[in-house]
Amino acid sequence: IADNIRRYHAETPELMTVEQLFLVSEGTELEYGVTWNTTRRNIVEWKGDKVAKLENTIKNFFEINHVLNLIEKYIMFVEKNERLNKLILAEHQTKAIEVVLERSLSEQSRRGLIWHAQGSGKTLTMIKTAELLFKSKEAEKPTVIMMLDRNELEGQLIDNLKNAGLALATANSDRT
Repeated sequence: IADNIRRYHAETPELMTVEQLFLVSEGTELEYGVTWNTTRRNIVEWKGDKVAKLENTIKNFFEINHVLNLIEKYIMFVEKNERLNKLILAEHQTKAIEVVLERSLSEQSRRGLIWHAQGSGKTLTMIKTAELLFKSKEAEKPTVIMMLDRNELEGQLIDNLKNAGLALATANSDRT
C-alpha cells in the first residue's frame, strides 16, 4: 500500500497538492500519513476504537472533529539534513498529548505526565505537548519540564527542537 502512495506522489504529484493527509487500507488494517512524506516510518497504523468492522474504524477516523484536529494540531514540519520534512504524529502520541493537556489545564490536577516505550516518538510528543500548552489560552505562564533518563535522549531532544525550529536553554548541558 505504501508503495502505491509513493508511486502516486512520483507519477501524479498534482493529485497530492491539496490533501494534507491520507488513509490507506488493504481491507483489514488502516494506516495514515501526510502528503509529500511517504517514507514507511511516517505511515502509521490507526487503531481507532478497535471495533472489528473496518467500516466502523474508517468512520471513526473520518469523524470531522478528529480529522480537523489532526490537520490543525498534529502535522509537524521538521528540518533534517537540510531538508524540510512533513510528518504526522501517531495515534498513541496524539492521545497522550490530549490527556496531558487536559490534566495540565484542570483545576484538580495541575500536572501532566507522558510515558512512552523506547522508539515510540517521545521527543516529538514532548515538543508538541509543550507547544500546545504554550499556545493554550487557558494556561497562564506554563512551566514545562522535559525529564530524560539517558544522555543520548538529551541530544535527541535538542536536535529535534532545533529541527522543529525551536531553541532550548538547558541547565545541565553544554549543547545549545
